[in-house]
Amino acid sequence: MIVAFAIVATSSAAVAAEDPEALIRQGIALRKAGDDAKAQGYFQRAYELAKTPRSAAQLGLVDFALELWPASEEHLAEALRATDDVWIATNRKTLSDSLDEVRGHLGRLTITGSPEGARVVVADVDRGTLPLSGPLYVAPGSVVVAVSADARRTVRRMVEVRAGETTKVDIQVAAPEASSEPRSEPVPEPASEPGGWRRPLAWGTAAGAVVLLSVGTVALVESNHDYAAFNDRLAADSPTQHECSRSLANKGSKDCQQLLSAGDRDKLVAIIGFAAGAAAAVGSAVLFLTSGDSKPSATALSCAPELSHPGAVCAVRF
Repeated sequence: MIVAFAIVATSSAAVAAEDPEALIRQGIALRKAGDDAKAQGYFQRAYELAKTPRSAAQLGLVDFALELWPASEEHLAEALRATDDVWIATNRKTLSDSLDEVRGHLGRLTITGSPEGARVVVADVDRGTLPLSGPLYVAPGSVVVAVSADARRTVRRMVEVRAGETTKVDIQVAAPEASSEPRSEPVPEPASEPGGWRRPLAWGTAAGAVVLLSVGTVALVESNHDYAAFNDRLAADSPTQHECSRSLANKGSKDCQQLLSAGDRDKLVAIIGFAAGAAAAVGSAVLFLTSGDSKPSATALSCAPELSHPGAVCAVRF
């Protein structure tokens, strides 16, 4: 029984939360408690569920309290347009006085123009079509007015609106030019060269390949020089005996260790330079081959390390 009661109570609360009149009552209670911001959410939901004159009026009044002047003007004016609502009739004077005070904080914007039926958008808000039935009330300041006859014909104008004053703006959207001659289709822009971005990148990659291979070559020469100095270094006390040897735990002396370390380091730099340079050369060749059009012409730079002696062999093909 307790579970059943809890379910019924929850369902009743959910129904009440979606009942416009219940939401209005909650909003009024919150306003009496001084919480206009929270009450505005209840009135907004009630208005979304049922756009009745009363829900519009209550939303307009709380917007008034929160100084949301354009929204308050819109909702109060909507409520006062009702002629057969008993609640509105009873409170019409209060609502009308509130609307007059709200409009004192806004500027009036009178928009005229052509063609008839053109769409009017003010400050990114759709305000109907020409001719408009009356002035629009908008927040003071710079306002963009756009009049659109169709998707391709729109005239925009920025106007300055002052509170309590009327600003008039007339926008004429020109009619499309009539011509008996068939309209020519726009000439398409020439397509960009296929792979146009690849050609500069290919040259940059080729230059990088040359630099990397050059670094590898210099490092290989230095490495061979270090190893030769290690192998040829003679002991100070015995001109016929070599001081350095890889078989020794300490390699012979501190100088021997430095020569061997330098040789190993330069050898590693040479390997990295040749490997990276070869990869860049291959990438450059691929970019050159894919950067051209259908013509079977291409320019490519290819490099490869030469094993018989330090260095690399590079060739440019056209």
